[in-house]
Amino acid sequence: MKTLLPLATAAASAAALCVAVPAATTAPAPTPTLTRTSLGKITLGMSVAQATRASGIRFTVGDPSNPYCRYARATDRRLGVWLMLTRRGQVARFDVSRPAVTTSTTVGVGSTEAAVVIAYPKAITRPHKYVRRGHEIWVGARPGARSGAALVFETDGKRVTHVRAGKLPQVGYVEGCS
Repeated sequence: MKTLLPLATAAASAAALCVAVPAATTAPAPTPTLTRTSLGKITLGMSVAQATRASGIRFTVGDPSNPYCRYARATDRRLGVWLMLTRRGQVARFDVSRPAVTTSTTVGVGSTEAAVVIAYPKAITRPHKYVRRGHEIWVGARPGARSGAALVFETDGKRVTHVRAGKLPQVGYVEGCS
């Protein structure tokens, strides 16, 4: 003889077997830190494929019409990151145009000039080539040096608007590949 459970008891038993599972979420990739020679796990001299493998950041390579210099842009535009590539396709410079990426001292796009100078007291400040009242604040290799690597904070005279990092001479090119 079968015993039938009342409907309420059967529903309660079924509910007890269910386990609450949180919705699957994808953790955002950690925001990379910018140095004179790296952007997170991406280092100078890497290819775009190596940079993607090392960082998990995908890049789209731009116009190949200039074989001596071109850019690869992070497909996640929220990062505001570009890689300047040599004719051999190696990373020579990092460009950052959004506040998502900062240095280890948390200085980046949107920071004040004063914050940059406090974070890097040995920095050299010089007038910006194109921005009236703007400046370039150099950390590491000095402007005009023949070798080395630098961080270059471009400002509007008050706040950082763009950051370049990489080896000379590429880090000194205000116009990018132009």
